[in-house]
Amino acid sequence: MRTKIILVCLISTVWFTACELREDKLPEGIIDKVEMIEIITDVQMLEAAQKQLTVPAEMRSAMRDTTYQVVFNKYGIDSALFDSSLRVYAQHPKLMVEVMEEVASKINSKK
Repeated sequence: MRTKIILVCLISTVWFTACELREDKLPEGIIDKVEMIEIITDVQMLEAAQKQLTVPAEMRSAMRDTTYQVVFNKYGIDSALFDSSLRVYAQHPKLMVEVMEEVASKINSKK
C-alpha cells in the first residue's frame, strides 16, 4: 500500500513538473515574455486612453482596431502571431499571471 502511495506521489510530481512551461521553453515562433509584457502594456494604456474619449460605439471599435495595429506595427508582429502567443500563455496560467502582474506593475508606475 505504501509503495502505491509513493508511486502516485512520484507520478503526480513528474506530471505537474512536465506541465509547467518555463519562459525559456516557449514554443518556437511565440513572442517572448519580455516583449509580450511590453505589447500588452502598450495595448492596455492605449485602450484606457480611448475609454476617456466620448465617441460613438462604432467609432470606438474602429479606434480599438487601429490601436492594435499601431502596437503590432511598433513591435513588428501581426495579429496572428499575437493571438497564437496569447493562446500559449493562456494555456500556462502561472506564466500568464507573471506576465499580467508585470503589466500591472508597469502601468501603475506610469500613473
